[in-house]
Amino acid sequence: MRIIESRTAIFRQVNKDIQRVHHDALEFADGTSVLLTDLLDGQEATVLQLPAQPKTPAEKAAQKRVTYVG
Repeated sequence: MRIIESRTAIFRQVNKDIQRVHHDALEFADGTSVLLTDLLDGQEATVLQLPAQPKTPAEKAAQKRVTYVG
């Protein structure tokens, strides 16, 4: 377990080119990214701002989610 001193983070999606893995992460000021699924039981994150609506086709494609069939 690693302790991160920062108390604020930016919501990011990582590894979007890899299907069937979790993409939602927190990016801290030191550049460390932690997947939300890797947070310990009892840890919490509060979303202060959701991503803006896409303004270009490229932004829209970047926000596209893959379909889960299971």
